[in-house]
Amino acid sequence: QFHLVVVDKWLEAVKRFSLAIVSHVKNVQMDV
Repeated sequence: QFHLVVVDKWLEAVKRFSLAIVSHVKNVQMDV
């Protein structure tokens, strides 16, 4: 169970990270 919790939190962090990158890229494209 411990491993599942770690993986779940890791996936959550990866999701937020990728979402932040996507929104950042969209903002950069808007500026250009």
